Amino acid sequence: YYFSCPIYELESRKLINISFTEGSNCYTAKGSNSNVSVSKGRAILENQDGKVEIKLPEEEYQLVDDMLIAETHTVKVTCNGLKITQKSRFGNSGIIRIKTDRPFNTIRSNGKYFALMQDRFLPFATVSLIGIKHGNDLCPTSMSLQKEDSYNFYSHLNPRFKDDCEFVYEVSLYEK
Repeated sequence: YYFSCPIYELESRKLINISFTEGSNCYTAKGSNSNVSVSKGRAILENQDGKVEIKLPEEEYQLVDDMLIAETHTVKVTCNGLKITQKSRFGNSGIIRIKTDRPFNTIRSNGKYFALMQDRFLPFATVSLIGIKHGNDLCPTSMSLQKEDSYNFYSHLNPRFKDDCEFVYEVSLYEK
């Protein structure tokens, strides 16, 4: 759904600008409660509670209409994170890899999301599977979470089709 409520940066109280700024070796953005940077091979979401690094393919980006476009994926700024669209060839499964700067032992998850929890009811970061694009359709799909250790997590994205499609997911930090 869409809403028309203005969203402000937590620290500056300025209206957020949902777009990237091009830097020397990376693209940056500010969310309501996060600093975002995207460079070749990774994206970083950071705030006062910690940092999440998302592993991306080692590809060059072009900034087009507030979106970073690479050969196998696109990256768009959201209110407090990133929406990533990842291409899948021939029905191959996708994968999301994230690394944190501090340990997380409590995780909430189901087949559509996982959240790294700071406290029982307080998430730090969430990874939400929006769906799978097949042609012009956005269809439901599922993911499975694997924990390598307290700092490293990955999730397999399940393809539902035998031909080319795109996985769409969002990684965001908790908004306070």
